[in-house]
Amino acid sequence: MEARPGKFIGWLAIAHKIKLNRFIIEADIHNRTSFAGSGSSKYWFFRNMSLIGALKYAPIDNLTIALKGIYDFNNSDEQYDYDVYTSPGTDCGRVGIYAEYFPIKNEKVRIHAACYTDFGPNTGKYKEIVDKSVFLSAGITWRVSFLKMIKK
Repeated sequence: MEARPGKFIGWLAIAHKIKLNRFIIEADIHNRTSFAGSGSSKYWFFRNMSLIGALKYAPIDNLTIALKGIYDFNNSDEQYDYDVYTSPGTDCGRVGIYAEYFPIKNEKVRIHAACYTDFGPNTGKYKEIVDKSVFLSAGITWRVSFLKMIKK
């Protein structure tokens, strides 16, 4: 991924999903590195990463309620200009609950609401996670295929 013009960040992402009847367990690991630059090879794995997990429950076919957590950290010693989001010292997270409802069976219309709380210091330049803050979101998503509409 190009983080800035000419500056690339390498991602090693591993994701796993387990379905157990109406429950879904999801776990992701995102490891960040540049694979280049002075001394960066010693920071390839397990020093700058995100851990993401979710437990979802679908009481009915078109409703999902989920608990989700994200833990983001960067334990590297040096600041590399490839990663402007999680600079050294970042040790923060977000936990919360969300729900999504699909009133139409084809899932083209989605009604959703979420509430998350953040914790820990985020030393990155662009702070999406801010210590002791609360994030609320609600909305409607309508998936439209304009190309299919034009063809008709």
